[in-house]
Amino acid sequence: MKPMRIVEDTPDRLVIEHFPWVLAAFVWILGIATLGAGLFGVQTESVLDRVLLIGIGVGTVAFAVCFFPFVRITFDGQSRQVERRRAYLDRARILTAPLDRLQRIRQQAEWSDDARLVRLVLELDDGSVIPLETGFSSSSRDKLAGRANAWLSATRNSNPA
Repeated sequence: MKPMRIVEDTPDRLVIEHFPWVLAAFVWILGIATLGAGLFGVQTESVLDRVLLIGIGVGTVAFAVCFFPFVRITFDGQSRQVERRRAYLDRARILTAPLDRLQRIRQQAEWSDDARLVRLVLELDDGSVIPLETGFSSSSRDKLAGRANAWLSATRNSNPA
C-alpha cells in the first residue's frame, strides 16, 4: 500500500493524495460486523454480551469515521497557495497557506519501540509545521518530499515573489 501519491504534476500545480483505503476498509468491516453481531445476537449468551458488542462496534465505526480521512494537498503556482483538504465521511477541513510562507516539505520522524515512523509535513517560515498525513508510517517519503521540494523550487524560480 502506497502511503501517498502524486496525482497531478504540472508546472502550475502539484496535487498529492493520501487515503489508506485498505486499512480503512478493514476497520469499517470489522466495526460493522461487530455491530451486527451485537444487534442480531450472534454468538452471544446474555444481554451484557450484546451491549458490549454493540459498544465495540459503534466505537470501531466512530474510529473509522474520525481517523481515516481522504487527504488532498494542492500546491497551486497561479494562486500562490497550498491547500490541505481532509475529507471525512461527514465533513471536510480545509487549511490554506501562501506558498511564499512554505520553506520546504520534509519528513517528521517518531520512534515507536525499535521502529522509525515518519510522515510528511509542510515547514513554514516561522518554524511551525502542518502535517500532511493523519498518522505515521514506516514507509520512507524521501522520493515524494524530493519531488514536492523540486516543484516548489521551480515555482519560486519561475515566479519570483
